[in-house]
Amino acid sequence: MTDTTRIAFIGRKQGTDHRRAGQYDGGWTLERPRKGEEAGLAASGLEKTDDVSRADLVYTRINPERVNRRALKRVQRAEARVPERAVIVNSATHFERYADKAQCFTHWREAGLPCPGFHIKSPWTPQHRLVETLMPLLQRYQGLYLRTSNEDSGKGIHYLPADATSADVKRTIRHLRWRSLTNKVSQSRLMAVEPIDTRTASGVAHVFRAHVVGDNILGGYALVGSGPVVHARDVTVTHWDAFVEQNATFQDIIQTPELRRQIILACQVLGAQVGAVEFFQTPNGLCFLELNPMWGGHHRFGDEVFMAHLNQHGQRPELEHVRHWLDAETYYTHLYQALADLTQKRPQPQRYSQSA
Repeated sequence: MTDTTRIAFIGRKQGTDHRRAGQYDGGWTLERPRKGEEAGLAASGLEKTDDVSRADLVYTRINPERVNRRALKRVQRAEARVPERAVIVNSATHFERYADKAQCFTHWREAGLPCPGFHIKSPWTPQHRLVETLMPLLQRYQGLYLRTSNEDSGKGIHYLPADATSADVKRTIRHLRWRSLTNKVSQSRLMAVEPIDTRTASGVAHVFRAHVVGDNILGGYALVGSGPVVHARDVTVTHWDAFVEQNATFQDIIQTPELRRQIILACQVLGAQVGAVEFFQTPNGLCFLELNPMWGGHHRFGDEVFMAHLNQHGQRPELEHVRHWLDAETYYTHLYQALADLTQKRPQPQRYSQSA
């Protein structure tokens, strides 16, 4: 290996036998790059190669909500060409562990990591039987999330309040059946998930996202909002105090050794070296929700009014990690430098075998 670490990429198209794979060859071109990612890669000191046989590090960048069985097989064939001396990051070998939320929750429970209660069903189970199963869960949990089992970022998720009727449940089942036919993934199942109430007295809920790379946490942030599903776009100026408070809590969490260990473990037990671990804080400790190996790359919060307020008042020490996240090019420079460090540790991921 030369002094410069060579990195190659495998994506849904990039680095595979897909007919459009060649358009990502040369320079710092990446398939579906996030804001600042290509510039961060170029500044990291790594050398990009389009030949996996020359790579010291191979980064498999596939988004679970866009990969079907055919695309996954292309990725696995590409990984089979990677030399044994190279390190594969986020190998497709363990893709289903985090792409399928039922598998994800099961692995977390086996590792002693708390996560919500859940029940899994085929969306094509007769509707009356699904209703018979879901209505008692709705009453037990005093609310219920119904979702597809293998999509991220809040897609394919519906919230049913405690007073939802059987007609509401049937309508949601129809929506999810249609979603399972039209989304870009394969074999979506219907998943009922226990809601975790994180609302404060003022009705503001939170969710934390920590970006794990190997044995370290690169950064992350807290999101707040008033709806049943919290997104970065939902933050408004009226949430400012809660946003600052929860991001201060996030910094405390990742500086607490036992909680930091749990967050990193939540990524590692799923076979991933890079990923955004999403979790809540409850009176009983952390509660883990999902792992997204290809987190969103907008690097902003809320609308223009909120961003203007954040830019004006964002120098507070509680928002240190928020500032790091907003500096996208530097963020990805640090990400790729941390990935280069993994080649020195030489983990031995299980490789995909076409004969398996």
